[in-house]
Order: sequence, then C-alpha cells, then structure tokens
Amino acid sequence: MRFASAIFALAAATLSLASDPSDCSTASKQKTGSDFKLTEQADNANVASLSKIFTAAGKKVSVADVFNDGNHQMTTDSSGRKLWQHTSDFNDEDTTKWVPQGITSTADALDVGTYEGINGWIVSWHRDDDKSVRVTFVNRADDTYRHVLLVYPHASDNFREVPVHAGGIMWYGNTLWVVDTYNGIRVFDLTNIWQVGSGDGVGKVSSGVYSAAGYKYVIPQIRWYKWSSSFEFRHSFMALDRTTTPDSLIVGEYQTSTSVPIRLVRYELDYTTRRLKTDSSGVSKAVWAYCVNIERMQGAVSANGKFYLSRSNGASKGDLWAWVPGGTAKQNAGFYPRSPEDLSYDKRNGGRLYTVTEAEGVRYIINSAVSSPSSSAGIALIALGVVVTLFVVEKLFFAQPLPKGVPYIREPPGATRFSLKTRWAYLTDCVNLHKEAYGKYLEKGQAVIIPGIGFRSELLLPLSSFKWINTYDEKKLSAPHAFAEFDQVEHTLGSEVYLSDPWQGTTVKNELNPLMDHLIEVLNEEVGVSFDTYLDTPPGKWVEVNIYDVMRKFVAQANSRFTVGLPLCRDQDYLQTTLDINEQLIYTAGTGLASPGVLRPFLTRLATIPLRLNIRKLAKIVRPIYDRRLEYLKRPLADRDPDEPRDHFQIMLRYAQRERQHEFGDYQNIIKRLVTANFGSIHQSAFMMTNLLLNILSSDKEFDTVAALRSEFERVAHSGGKSPDAWTKAKLAQLVRADSAQRETLRLNNFGGRVLFRKAMVDGIVTDTGIELPRGCTFSCLSTAMMSSETKYEQARKYDPFRFSRVREQQKQAGKEAGGPPLTFVSTSLDYLPFSNGKHSCPGRFLIDYEIKIAMAYLLRNYDVELPPEYNGQRPPTVYLTEAQFPPKEARMRVRRK
Repeated sequence: MRFASAIFALAAATLSLASDPSDCSTASKQKTGSDFKLTEQADNANVASLSKIFTAAGKKVSVADVFNDGNHQMTTDSSGRKLWQHTSDFNDEDTTKWVPQGITSTADALDVGTYEGINGWIVSWHRDDDKSVRVTFVNRADDTYRHVLLVYPHASDNFREVPVHAGGIMWYGNTLWVVDTYNGIRVFDLTNIWQVGSGDGVGKVSSGVYSAAGYKYVIPQIRWYKWSSSFEFRHSFMALDRTTTPDSLIVGEYQTSTSVPIRLVRYELDYTTRRLKTDSSGVSKAVWAYCVNIERMQGAVSANGKFYLSRSNGASKGDLWAWVPGGTAKQNAGFYPRSPEDLSYDKRNGGRLYTVTEAEGVRYIINSAVSSPSSSAGIALIALGVVVTLFVVEKLFFAQPLPKGVPYIREPPGATRFSLKTRWAYLTDCVNLHKEAYGKYLEKGQAVIIPGIGFRSELLLPLSSFKWINTYDEKKLSAPHAFAEFDQVEHTLGSEVYLSDPWQGTTVKNELNPLMDHLIEVLNEEVGVSFDTYLDTPPGKWVEVNIYDVMRKFVAQANSRFTVGLPLCRDQDYLQTTLDINEQLIYTAGTGLASPGVLRPFLTRLATIPLRLNIRKLAKIVRPIYDRRLEYLKRPLADRDPDEPRDHFQIMLRYAQRERQHEFGDYQNIIKRLVTANFGSIHQSAFMMTNLLLNILSSDKEFDTVAALRSEFERVAHSGGKSPDAWTKAKLAQLVRADSAQRETLRLNNFGGRVLFRKAMVDGIVTDTGIELPRGCTFSCLSTAMMSSETKYEQARKYDPFRFSRVREQQKQAGKEAGGPPLTFVSTSLDYLPFSNGKHSCPGRFLIDYEIKIAMAYLLRNYDVELPPEYNGQRPPTVYLTEAQFPPKEARMRVRRK
C-alpha cells in the first residue's frame, strides 16, 4: 500500500509539474492555454465625456488628419531602412529621453493595407523613466511623421500620462493596443483623437484649455485587459495574427535568462467588436501557450502556423528566428542591425516583416521580406546559378518567338532582352509600366514589347491595328490558340482543345441567349434565395460580413442555376468544389506561365495535383445528374420531353451529341468542358460584384449612390403592370443608372489589363504597321491603361457611378440620337474593352449583365448596406499581382435586413 501510495504521489507530482504554467523545464513545452487569463475591465466612461468637450470645440480629428499633419521627416539609407529625423533643431536618432519600442501598421488595422486611405506605420516610444508613452504616426507616402501622446482620462474633464513601457503595440480596427508589462494590455480609442494646446503640462490647464507636454494630439485609453492569473507573466510584446480563424493576438515575454519561463500566448479576437473573446464573466482565456526559451526575445509574429522572432544581442547585431511549434527554431544570426524590437507582419507583397531598432544612432524602421533563416549568401549563390542556367537553357531551346525591330520598354534602342530592373518593375509596379507603354508607344500607334510572367516577354500592338486584327484570317491568326497558351490549358486540363475549340462558349451565344426570358425568370428566384442564404441576418440587426466571401458564394449559386440547374445549384459540396477548382486554375496557369520551359511539365504536374483531385470530386458529384440527363437525349430535339432541363449543361450535352460525337461519350471530357464553362461564368463575375459593391458604397457620400440606385430600382420595379419582384428584359433595360455604375466599375476594375489576344499560326504574317510576326508569336492590346487614361476620360482614375448615365439622360431629355458607340454595360468599342471587341467579344456578357442588375436590385431593396465606420467612407485599395487586379478580399460591409 505504501509503495502504491508513493507511486501515486510521484505521478501526481509529475502531473502537477507538467501542467505548471510557470515551469518551462519539462519535456513538453506546450502549456494549458486556459491558465493564462485576462479580464476585461469596464470601458472608461470619461472618454465619452471628454469627447463631447473636444467635439464641441472642433478639436476632434481623424486618424488620416494626424497622418497628413506630419511635422518631421524620415530619411532612407542605401539599404532601404528608414531613419528618424536628425537635424540641428530636432533629433530623434540620438535622444536618450525617448526610446522606440513597438510597431504596427495599417495592414494590421483592417487587413487591406490602408486605413482611411493612408498607408502607414505607428511606432511606440517609452520615456526613459517609463512615466509616459508617445506613439508616432508615419505616413509612408512621403515619410513624414508626428508624435502623439497616449493619455488616461482620469476624470470626466481631465486626463494624465500613461506610465508604461509600451514594448509592443497592435492596431486592430479602430483601436490601438499597448502591452503593460506586468498588468496586461491597455486599449486606446482611435475614434477619439483630440487636438490640444502647445503647453508643457499634461491634461486640463485651465477652463477649456488642454495641453500634452507640447504634443499637438492625444489618444485616450478606452479599456484595460487586466492580468488575472495567479502567476507572473511579462507582457513584453504583442502582434496580430489574421491568418487564424478567428483573428488572434500573440503576446510574449522578454527575459535575459532561460532560468525563468519565456513563453508565447495566443488569445482569440472578435473582429465584430474589436475586443478579446471573453466568457460571461469578462474573462479571456488563452487558447494556446508555449515555452519558447529564447532569451532576449523582443518581438514575435505568426502567420499560417509559422512564427518569426526577433532577438537583441546587446551591442551586436540582432537575430531573426523562424519556428514552427513542435519543431526546432532556426536562427539567422545578425539578420537585423543592433537592438531590434517588436515585430509586425504584413501579408502583402509576398509577406513583409516590420521592426524598429532602439539603440541611439542606429534607430531604424526596417521593412524586410519574410524568409526562413538560413545561409543567405549560400542561398543567393545557388539561386544565381540556377537562374543563369535556366536562362541559358530557355534561350537556347525554349526561345519565345518575337518580331525584330520592336522596342523593349525602358531599354536602350536595339535591346533584345530586359534588364532585371525592368522585369522587377513588371512584378512590383506593372500599373505604371503599362501606363508608360500606352502613353509612350501604343497611343501613338507604335508596337512595344514589355516583360511578362517568368521569362516571358509580351508583344503589344496599338488599338489602331484593331481592324487588321479583327479581319485577318483566323486560321493563320488564332484567338483560341492564344487563349490556350496564356491560360496554360494543356497543363491545367490536359489539352488545348477546351479553348482552341471552345464550343462550350459557343453554345452560350447561339443557344443559351435565345432562352434569356426563361433565364431571367429563374434568376428572379435564385438571386433572393442566394442572398438570404449567405447574408442570413435577422431583420433590423446590423451584421458585418466579408464582401468577397459572400459575393463568390452568391455568384457560384446564382450562375449555377443557369449552368446546371436545380438541385445541383444549391448543393454546397458542388459549389465549394467549383470555387476551389476556379482558384486552382488561376494558380496552375500562373505556375505554367512563370516556369522555364524545361521545367514546366514537371512543375505544372505537381501544381495541378489539387486541381486534378477536385475535378475527380466534381465528376463524382455530377455523375448522377449526368446519367439522368442522358435519358432525355434518347428523344430527338423536335420531340423533346417537356420536363427536359433548359440549362447550359443540357444544351452542352445536346450540342456534343449533335456536333462533337467523338467527345460525347467521354464523360471526363464533358466534365472538363463544364469546368471551363464554370470558370468563365463565375470567376470574374465574383470580382465584378465585389468591386461594384465597394464602389457603390465608397462613392455614396459624394454621389448619394445608394439612394439614387434604390430609387431607380423601386421606380422601374413597379412599372409595366407586373409584380415588382419579377424582373424582365424590358424592365432591366430601363436601369440606366445601375448600368452606368456597372460600366464604370469594369472601366476601372477590370481583372486583366489586356485584350485581343492572337497567336501567329504560320510564318509570313505582316501587321498593318509592317511588323513581321514569326510563327508562334503571340500578341495582345492594352485595355485598362487606355480606359484609365486622361486623354480618354475626364478625371479618369476617379469612380463616377453616373458618368455614363448622365450622358444618356441628357441625350434623352434633348431628344437627340446618341453619338458614337452605345454607352451601356454590354456594348463594346475601342474605348471600352472589358469584354474585348469584335468577333471574340464575351458571349455571356448579356446574361451577366442581367444577373448583376437583379442582384443589386434585390440587395438594395431588401437590405441596408454600408461600409464599416473605420473605413471612413473609402474602399480598401485594389490588390495588384503583376498585371492582374483583384478586389480586396478582406474588405467588409455592414448589412441589415429591412
């Protein structure tokens, strides 16, 4: 009994030791997250009282106001590092009174890169006696900055300094979070920034007069998360992780010795309230905790499960560590200059790490690419050798056919290849590269060659060559074969035939469009069902949703109604698989284009593994529907079953039976035709809907866009004597303002920047300007650069929702015939090319037009919609990936069911 008792006691002691949150000496480094607790304290009511005082005095300002009111100037050294002002009258580089500590950015704030239209950093500084904290707003547009004092409102009409070290900060929505070493986390209210007088005191100095130690602005503390566990934890630094679901907060400890615990802890965040997730008692318990045991750790961020850690080494250079929990941390010694501090992560541009350094004379803001620590010099040499080898092989055996005598943009006359600088410009600033190509060459009727993805170079012809392009023998100058090359269909779907013989698209033009009245009828139903499914909001309650996530699901379901019909269009497994395939088609096509020819078959084979698995999954889902559809085909078309579906899939099967009998019996081939049709109808439509909604909401303040569109929808819906919920072609044609908003969106936010793709199938083709095209040469024309040119449109880069409807309405009132090409969403011309122009214009644009109008009408008539307050009425910026532009996929809106 005694022996058993001893064993039991030993086991209990061991168990107790293993679970002790302060013991990092055990084999298992993971701790129980729920042991780490923060308790939310009541919001500071004095903030509201003071806000009224400053608002009444006209002294309440916005975040953008502070960013745009910089009074100091940063400089940039040869390594791209930002240095604080160091002049005869002001010196932040060498001051010993203030020490920089934490960093966060507008990328943290809203996950879209900007806040109130500003791209910037916020840096925290503690005073040498830890009795005060200031934060610095750095505007990255011009590297100007201004210091702002953090304050604690201790009375309804007064405030004082905040005595913390501020080793780490985090910007989350309209709040700024600051670590308070032994006490938890303080949160400051960015919706309440107050302008004060220039006096030396802090707080109320006389009736109605406030100052802040000479600082122009103050930010008040709104709440406090108090450390409430029984053991000690140092809140030394913090960072936001938006790659988790939900968003989460990382907090870590700085210690000079591993004899004491050095831990990282993760708490979940509620993005709808910008607070920690808490239980009914207001307690937030960590969901993860880990002993890291890296001494002198100054900052940590995590992204997609991987951590990056900064470490200081006294007077020596600092280190960057990369670590995956459960694995061994990898050190990059000397990665940072002396004394790196807090870290912040920005997922844009391939992933960026921001840090500040604190040592006098070497104080920087450092912006570095995310990379795993390793031997940088060795990797660089290996990479250089690989690139040189691939370049030589590419030029010798996979040379891209290009004409002679055509200038290469930004290169000297006679150049036949691009410098690394110009190729880098394509990767990082393609918008301006295209703008230069258009203004310097194409607008003047001259051809030019620009860089492309990977090793590619692209020939651009001027739009003045349109007539020659559109009328040339298609057997010699092929559009389908050009599309097949650019979309890498041979590698993604196994054959070029899906685009070189795109009969699934031809059926839309020839057989689906005549059924438009029927399709509009089913869209009337499916649009409402889709929106109500994916918004799912109770009447009268505001809910914040991700716009792109809702729109891609909505478009997938609504478009599937006329692609595959009921019940498949509401099958969530089918819809999600279709969306996954669309994303993978883009990824694998990009892989193929970017890969050197010698490696392309191997790399694309690897890249398409998920795609091929999902196509198999789709085939399994669709098979029962397919088998039933074949039964209808046993009867001739003239004697068809009245219950035979009238969707695109059935039309494709009828067409294959009649015109492509060699494909008809091949189910896998039919599935790939369906995949191609789905991509064409869903992918860019989801982008279009997201951009349109963002543009409508962001232009509302200036143009009253929402009310104007809602009024038009209501007026037209109740016309014609039919149900106001039953849209028809005649009614939809009357939506002139909605049409203009759509057209203006595609003018500015078109996914691709080029149109009129062609491939020379034979030698000897000479363009109308005398350029001889070698066989295999592909070319295209720029569209987006033209449509955003000031020579074509007044205030060309501004979104004006009623730019085109004003012209149409004025012409109608004057009783005049419209001059020039039609100004509708679906009309094409050389001034408006989102759907291309000529014989290869998008055949499905009419159906997409009706779908968007019905969707916007349903949304605005049944829901109130607005941007979140912290957006300040501005849409998050478009995301560019070389020449492709994407809507900001993290952008949100607030919706309320009427």
